[in-house]
Amino acid sequence: MKRVAIRTDSSNAIGTGHVIRCLTLAKALKARGSEVAFVCRAHPGNLIEFLTRCGFEVVTLPEPKAREDYQDPQAPDSYLDWLGVTPDQDAQETFEGLSKISRNWDLTVVDHYALGRDWELSARKWSQKLMVVDDLANREHVADLLLDQNVFENPRERYRAFVQHTTQLLVGPRYAPVRSEILSALITAKKTPKKDVVVYYGGNDLSGETLKALHAFQEFNLFNRFEGKLKLVVGMNSVHFSALQKSAQGHSRVEVLVSPVDLGRCFSSALMSLGASGCTTWERCLLGVPSLVTTIADNQVEVAASLAKTGAIELAGKHFETSAQTLGRKIQTLLDQPQRLKSMAQISQKLVDGEGTQRVVDAIAEAFHGVRS
Repeated sequence: MKRVAIRTDSSNAIGTGHVIRCLTLAKALKARGSEVAFVCRAHPGNLIEFLTRCGFEVVTLPEPKAREDYQDPQAPDSYLDWLGVTPDQDAQETFEGLSKISRNWDLTVVDHYALGRDWELSARKWSQKLMVVDDLANREHVADLLLDQNVFENPRERYRAFVQHTTQLLVGPRYAPVRSEILSALITAKKTPKKDVVVYYGGNDLSGETLKALHAFQEFNLFNRFEGKLKLVVGMNSVHFSALQKSAQGHSRVEVLVSPVDLGRCFSSALMSLGASGCTTWERCLLGVPSLVTTIADNQVEVAASLAKTGAIELAGKHFETSAQTLGRKIQTLLDQPQRLKSMAQISQKLVDGEGTQRVVDAIAEAFHGVRS
């Protein structure tokens, strides 16, 4: 397996999670000797330049001018808005872009809620095999492999009506991709005292959950309930950075960190964390960080509810239903229950062992060769 194409997007609306989990996979594939190229549309708030700095070639698809009048029964309207063009147009532009590098690709990975069966059928003209990254289980696929790292009851059954009988399902947190910097923090985390509270709602945080969390700590005077610092982590595209910095000014125990290189180190000292239900969920679990989770997108609701049933996280609710006051009361309750936090940490670490990325890469290799690489 020499050439791998990855079709995924990031934007102000989509967030950064799809690209970040694909980047984790891309680095592992590159380490095994594959040539990896990304295909990304130039939406506002994209991470194309970041991917280039990470050493990957990026085929850039043009930014949509305006939404056209199109319908695709396989993708809900909101996800088509994320794409900005028809799936057919996207497939054609992807093919044309990839053809400038090579007309033949061994594997295409697609991580996009707006793309399904028809796009995948089109991809067969340039790609020997296909892999889908998904967690919605709401549309048909014709992929050789499907990855869904989330916790669900009967996870295979969720996809039975949407995949072919030959599709290999990589389901559950044992396949969760975890960034190398998080893995490197494992040893540090075991030795580091847990004193801090880390707040990280992803790279964009359009709904302003980080600012809401800061207000909760200030209004409820929660700083007297833990010893360390309140670390507010935001992405480089955060639209709330100025307001956050202004609100945090003068608080010696508040740190605002912009796209820290070593997020694992931040989590290593975390007594608890506040965050969303994206790919960072599994990294927090690996490091044994108890989390109070706010869902910031519709696709996160079912995922978070399933994980909460295991006891690994506590649900704060949907972002539009959660105020600084309701959040503050939940934070206070958790900080006042050290045994509950300890239990959440233990359950979390049992879910994720850090080997997910390598398991996925092994499965890809087996799909091509029938043996582990």
